[in-house]
Amino acid sequence: MRCFRSKQQESYSIEVSTGDIKVTGDLAITSAWSQGENASERENGTAQADGSYVVAQGGVFSTDGAKIVMNNMSQGDGASYTLSLANESTVNMQYRVYLQSKEDNALTKALKVTVDGTECAAGAGTTSLVGWTQVEAGAALGDGAMDIEIVLPWGSNDAAGQTANLYVVVEAVQANAATYDFVTTDKTSEIATTESGAEVSFGYGAATAEPVVVDGHGSASVTTWQDLWVQDDLTIRGVNFLQGITVSVNEVAEPITITIEDCTVYACNQELLRTGYQRIDNSGDGLCLDIETMGQPVTVIVKNCKFVGENDKTLDRNGYSNLDDLLGLNNRGRWKSRGYGLSLGAVSGNTNGLISAQISGCTFTGIRGNALQLYSIACPVTVENCTFESWGCNRQTTAKEKSDAAIRGDMKEGSTLTLSGNAYLLAEDAGENGIKQVNVDNYTGPVA
Repeated sequence: MRCFRSKQQESYSIEVSTGDIKVTGDLAITSAWSQGENASERENGTAQADGSYVVAQGGVFSTDGAKIVMNNMSQGDGASYTLSLANESTVNMQYRVYLQSKEDNALTKALKVTVDGTECAAGAGTTSLVGWTQVEAGAALGDGAMDIEIVLPWGSNDAAGQTANLYVVVEAVQANAATYDFVTTDKTSEIATTESGAEVSFGYGAATAEPVVVDGHGSASVTTWQDLWVQDDLTIRGVNFLQGITVSVNEVAEPITITIEDCTVYACNQELLRTGYQRIDNSGDGLCLDIETMGQPVTVIVKNCKFVGENDKTLDRNGYSNLDDLLGLNNRGRWKSRGYGLSLGAVSGNTNGLISAQISGCTFTGIRGNALQLYSIACPVTVENCTFESWGCNRQTTAKEKSDAAIRGDMKEGSTLTLSGNAYLLAEDAGENGIKQVNVDNYTGPVA
């Protein structure tokens, strides 16, 4: 049994201590099983010395603090867990509990979750276990330990054999704080606002001509790849993009600022990119976020975001020779497999018009290629206090091993690149190819 605490708005952590608000708890696995398609009884799994369970079809279930790990699941496999929470707050507060998934695969979409026998509402990447609930200082949370069951139902054959990592997240705030329910949408415009109250459009040649704010409050998830065009200032905060995002600038009369903060952006699956003005064949399979200046005067600010690649070493770094190979569409051309976490100018190959870029407090993990790609930079760029956990995951799935860097790009005359306070969790490989930390043409400064 593992003890944890919850912390408001800290991803994948269960540690909450905000003033006099404090919630602690324990998560434990209690059993696992396999159940045949026509069988009424479960075949119980075997407990291992490390606390995990192994079931008949080879599935392995375990917990690690707030993390639930399910490996190699088969249809009919399942496991049960207990979650106990204790309210040590000295003021009235409200809390919620949910499961959050890093993966966006067939398995996480197919899982059925119940709490105390009641099926839970599943959203994009989140499953609510307990909605926002008001409690008095020191009062008990619920009627005791919650019994959680997670099952892969029969009829989910395409999900078999995959792995899911689910994180129990507890958020707690004071009783009179504003709270927001989970929102799932396939259009960013549905959660976007303007000062005038006008309906928001992100269409090519038809973008809203006033500042736009997209505030997901940490509870909004966008399920499909987003091809956003803007014509004025854009601010996006607190949104989970589950299939990547590209932001491009229409012609503007004066300089604008694009700010993206406190977002989690997952790599795109190019099989889904069948529409959009931008060249599908050049958008980049595995790409998380790309910003296109399109020759317009733009300041870019990206801060406190997390970029999550596929982290799948079997994916081909070369990509397809043309989209028809995969989609059967009349859309021939190179299917890129760049797999950048964050790129400036990936589609056009340049950043003409960029005034400056500040990238701070971001995390990059499981990235297929370069984590941060800077194309043809001719202005000041600052990268600070970022953590590069893993990149270049598919550099060896090519005819010739790629050289992938945490920071890759090229600096033109008159530009500056300032690096400070960054952490690179992979060591560099010797030789021309392999893993590099900073590989920026015409940059001779410190790797920091």
